[in-house]
Amino acid sequence: MYLADLLPSLRRRWWAVSLGLLATLGLGYMALTLVPIEYVARSSMLLLPPESTLETTSNPYLGLGGLQPAADVLSRALNDGAVHEALAPRDGTATFTVDRDTTSSGPLVLVEVTDVSSTGAAATLDAVVAEMHLTLKKLQEEVGVPEIELIDVVDVARDMTPEPDNKTQIRAILVAVALGLGGTLFGTDLLDGWARTKATGPHGGSGRRSVVVRPHGRPGRRRRRRGPRLLADHPPPGQPRDDRRRACRVRRGYLEVATRTPRR
Repeated sequence: MYLADLLPSLRRRWWAVSLGLLATLGLGYMALTLVPIEYVARSSMLLLPPESTLETTSNPYLGLGGLQPAADVLSRALNDGAVHEALAPRDGTATFTVDRDTTSSGPLVLVEVTDVSSTGAAATLDAVVAEMHLTLKKLQEEVGVPEIELIDVVDVARDMTPEPDNKTQIRAILVAVALGLGGTLFGTDLLDGWARTKATGPHGGSGRRSVVVRPHGRPGRRRRRRGPRLLADHPPPGQPRDDRRRACRVRRGYLEVATRTPRR
């Protein structure tokens, strides 16, 4: 299908193009209503060492080295299936991810929550941050870490208001519009080709069945006209049977005399 052949087809079947454009608008509106806008809330959590590990200073920010493995363990624990299912069920609208910030040299943990409503995203973020404190303490208590040597986690940056994100909605609308336009173009071209083939016939003729008219016969079929057949099968009395026989036949409007010589 070339553009030079497609444009005339679109002009001839303009009504089909109009119907296709209306269907495309319907698909775009359906995608707009079925795929809602998402809201994203983020928070950056920092792991702090206990005061008992600080030898030369009481500033915990000066002793952040060596806490990256603890941040990785905490992220993996929060992304566990049971914890994730409890905070964001599969049949719900909210989801979240917890990962260590690999762009930073410190033990930063990034939390990102996505929901279809602003209040839902904020509530899920609060639940994940609260679960992070409990999970970190539980992991340390399971290995027998004393209370004064427990690693703590604090919230250093957090979105006060979740931000709207319509990327998913825009992608769905673009896909729906692309499918509608593609179906309109190909459908119109196929319809035009089918209509032209039906009108002109498969071999480019007028589309009507050609009829051959022959005299004294059916249309399109040769008819063998049978006339009176005269055979000298019974010779007169006294004449030998094997004498020459003559037959007169009338074929196709003229008289034909056939002579047959007897076998000797």
